[in-house]
Amino acid sequence: MKTKFTILIFLAYMINSFVCNAQNSQCDRQQIDCCVISSGKIPHTDKNIRYDGRVLIDSTAAHLFYPGTSISVTVKGEKGWNWLDAEFNRVTAYYWIEVDGNEPFKICTKDTSFYRIPIPSNKKCTIKITLVSEGIYHNPEFYGFSWCAEDPFPDLSRPADKKLKFEFIGNSITCGYGTEVTDRSPFNDSTSNFCHGYAYRTAQAFDAECMVVARSGIGIYRNYGEKDSALYYGCMPDNYEKLWLDSPHQWDFSKFTPDVLFINLGTNDTWEMSSFNAERYERNFRKLMNSVTSHYPKTTIVLLTGSMMGPEALAAVKPILDKIQKDYTTTKKQLVYRFDFTPVAGEGADWHPSSAQQEAMSKELIPFVKKILEK
Repeated sequence: MKTKFTILIFLAYMINSFVCNAQNSQCDRQQIDCCVISSGKIPHTDKNIRYDGRVLIDSTAAHLFYPGTSISVTVKGEKGWNWLDAEFNRVTAYYWIEVDGNEPFKICTKDTSFYRIPIPSNKKCTIKITLVSEGIYHNPEFYGFSWCAEDPFPDLSRPADKKLKFEFIGNSITCGYGTEVTDRSPFNDSTSNFCHGYAYRTAQAFDAECMVVARSGIGIYRNYGEKDSALYYGCMPDNYEKLWLDSPHQWDFSKFTPDVLFINLGTNDTWEMSSFNAERYERNFRKLMNSVTSHYPKTTIVLLTGSMMGPEALAAVKPILDKIQKDYTTTKKQLVYRFDFTPVAGEGADWHPSSAQQEAMSKELIPFVKKILEK
């Protein structure tokens, strides 16, 4: 009898705890919903919101695809008013949030749509939101900002254009694949961070606008794991002129003209050297170069290698890139340069460069770019 009584008390306690937790959860949800319902809205189409990268903006959302794509707005809150909500769709996408004067932080939109961004009270600052994971197969969307309707409408303005523009065409190294681990663990979206990569750090060093066209596993004539040619989503020369990978839409090249364009491709083509075809690699690389130079006839181009290529791969690829660099410089009068990163045994996910190793890559590249810009 005593045992039954004890069990009944325990069950009653568990039921009560469940109900209380459910009520608390419901209250929290209502509180969020009330805030959203009663808030003011700044739609994704607002003229003061700046987008950098290949973004598709339609009536429903701003659709983001490549890592490094960013959203920014300059805002000044009133005294005591110190936050702005950003609204996304619920998919596995990771963003890097930067606010002037505050420590950057990373968020994931898998479980919630709204993220509250703290901003300095009564002070003008710029909010920058960068997609740092690969969004091509997750379809991340941005719907705009909101704020509490009881506060005055925020003073918004569009961030000014940068003096310099950089574009990076690449693979997983450019994407920042697995930069947030140092144990060579398997890939996970959560450990990637474009803002820890050489491309972001190089652009940041020159305060340059950044355009990124990069996908993990992509190559010039074949992708990682493919023996002969691209079987699934095509290689970079097949996709470069599209809005995003395998997109039905073409990219409008009039929207962005880089001062310097970097191409870091070849690591995935050389994944298996016994089947590597140097002739096809060169032919397809020239196909990409013809596309790039036709749209950007006055842009300086830097052809990169590394940092994950081994000695055999580098011995095969370097002479091809050197030849292409010479041909386009002398024949087409295009400024084309070559730069080789120091090969490293990556400590990040799947032997990719970690954040510290990516930083070392940027410290190698930045002085080289500085010399180019000074010419």
